[in-house]
Amino acid sequence: MTLPCIFLRRENFDLAFQRVVRGSNKEYKNFYRFSTIVVRERNLEDACVIFERINNSGKKLTIFDLLVAKAYPLNFDLRDEWKQLDRELKVFSGLNPILPMQALSLFTIKLNQDKVTSGLGDRYGCHKRHLLSLTAETIKTKWPEVKECVKLAIDFATNHVGIPTTKLIPYEAPIALYTLFFLLNNKFNPNGAQAKQLAEYFWCSCISSRYAGSPESSMEEDAQNIRAIHAGNFTGWPWARSVTSHVLLDARYDRRDATVQTILCLLASRRPLSFKSNTPIPVAREFSQFNATELHHIFPRGWLKKTGNHGWLEQEHSLANICLSPSREQRHEIGAKPPSEYLTVFKAANSELGHALESHIMAGDLVPMLDADKFSDFINRRAEALANLLNKSANVLAPTNKA
Repeated sequence: MTLPCIFLRRENFDLAFQRVVRGSNKEYKNFYRFSTIVVRERNLEDACVIFERINNSGKKLTIFDLLVAKAYPLNFDLRDEWKQLDRELKVFSGLNPILPMQALSLFTIKLNQDKVTSGLGDRYGCHKRHLLSLTAETIKTKWPEVKECVKLAIDFATNHVGIPTTKLIPYEAPIALYTLFFLLNNKFNPNGAQAKQLAEYFWCSCISSRYAGSPESSMEEDAQNIRAIHAGNFTGWPWARSVTSHVLLDARYDRRDATVQTILCLLASRRPLSFKSNTPIPVAREFSQFNATELHHIFPRGWLKKTGNHGWLEQEHSLANICLSPSREQRHEIGAKPPSEYLTVFKAANSELGHALESHIMAGDLVPMLDADKFSDFINRRAEALANLLNKSANVLAPTNKA
C-alpha cells in the first residue's frame, strides 16, 4: 500500500500528528499501527531519557538526532543545516555533526562550580546531559555564528596547522575546541601568540592520545585552557608529553592507529613536493582514502626482498620508511628500485630535488644514507628526525635519553 503523501511532506507533519496520534481520523490508525506514549509535565530532556529506555528494539538515536528533534518545533531543521555546512567544508566533509553542538555547549553550558575541582576558572560541559540542556532557541539563534566558526576552525587547521583534509586527523575534538575559540573571539582570527598556542595544542593532543576513548571530560578540561589562550593567561597543557623515536620506528602502518595518523598529518603539514617535478603534491586529493598503495615506501619492498635480509623486511612498514608520493611516481619511476637508483633518475629531471627531499624530512645527513642504500641507518636516523620535529611542533621537551 502506498503511504499517503501527508506523511511525506514536512509542512503537513503537524496535521498528520493530530490525525494519527490524537485519533481525529481513525483511517490512519488502521493504515499503520504503532504504539504511542504520552509524557505529561516533563521537559524534553526527561522525554528523551524515557524514549531511550523504551527504544531497545528500535533504531538507536544519537545525541545529534535528539537535538534535531529538539529544534524542530521552532521550524529549524538542524540536520538540513548540517548537511549544507558539510557540503561547504569540501575536503573536510564527513566530520561528526555533534562537533558544532559540543562547541556550542562548551560556550554556553556552565557547570556547577561546587563540582569543579580544576583551578582554571569556570568550566563548561559537553557531555550528553549538557548537550540536551541546550534550548531549541539557543540552537536556532546561535547556529549561524556556530556555522561560521566551524569554517574558521577548519581554515585555521588548514592554514596554521597544515592539515589538508579531515581524512588525516586522528581525533576530531580539536575542531570543536578551535570552534569554541572563534566563538569566544567573536569570529576574529587569533593573534600571533594565540595562533602558536592553538597549533601546538593540536600536536600535543595527537602525541598524547588525549582524546582516545570517550573524549568529553578531556574536552571540558581543555576548553578551560582554550579560554585561557583567549584571555592571554595560558600557562601550558599539563598532560602534554613528548614522543620518542623508538615509538615511531616500531609503529607499523595501520590507518586506525593514532600515531600513524599523527605522522601522516606531520608529513602533510610540510607541504611535500614531488620528487620528479618539485611541484606541491595535492595531498587532499591524492590521499583522500590513504590506503597502503597511496603511501610510498622509501626503501621499496621489492628491493628489500631482493636483499634477503629478514630483519629489514620486518621493518619495511615502519613509519620511518614512509613518505607521501603520488602512486603514479611509485609505479613508473620507483618500482622496486633502491633510493640510490630512483633518486638519481629524479635528480636528472629535477635540479631542486634537495628541496623536495627536505619537504619529506629526508634531507641533511639522511641523503648519504639514501645514496648508499643504508636502510637500517636511514630509518633509525629518520625516526629521530620525525620525533624531533613532532616534539618541536608540540613545543614539548624531547626525552633526555637518545630515542
